[in-house]
Amino acid sequence: MPRYSFYQDTRVETWERSHFDVMANSYEEAVAIVKAFKDSDVDNHQDEEYIEFGTFESIYETSQKIEPLPGASPTIMIFDEDTDMPVVDNRKPAGNNSPNDKEHAIPDSCDFETDIRSLRNSILTAIKNIFLQSGFSRIELTSATEEVQVVWWDNHGYTHESPVEAVCFDDGELSLQLSDEDGESITLWEDSDFAFEHPVWLNGILNSLKEATEQS
Repeated sequence: MPRYSFYQDTRVETWERSHFDVMANSYEEAVAIVKAFKDSDVDNHQDEEYIEFGTFESIYETSQKIEPLPGASPTIMIFDEDTDMPVVDNRKPAGNNSPNDKEHAIPDSCDFETDIRSLRNSILTAIKNIFLQSGFSRIELTSATEEVQVVWWDNHGYTHESPVEAVCFDDGELSLQLSDEDGESITLWEDSDFAFEHPVWLNGILNSLKEATEQS
């Protein structure tokens, strides 16, 4: 019997934990500094000299699926594995739609850029957490079950597609290592290359990293 492959993206709510040290003359002074944080968020003080950041982690056991709001973006989407085309989602119709119109409901806002950007950032955070938790600075993907192909441009503006051979993490920034058609090494950087903008590619890289670290 033929087999057809799909994958599901799920938006979740998760607690994150940031470890940090406060430079102060006493514990009481350190507590006072913490209580004065803007919005009670240490991330608003990353440039302060008296704050020294440690490790960052996502507390996966606190993850909970998010129910979609009527007329808003879906929180569960199922895609065709080969084409990355959406098949179905859990979008809820707006309040003025009848139950029979659920499949044809149009959300109040059709601007999904924020949701896509949020998904991208969540995947990048998960990738970085793998490096932070494992202590590795480079993870090879050449033995991964499924290779991840990414698109990149050379200095002459020509487009290429190559499999990711390794992922590196240095000073908080990710980079991808691959090779061109002549075997020359190519590096793509998180802050400037298109490969880091595509959630599907990033999700493939995340899965390959998890597989590689579980095997090591």
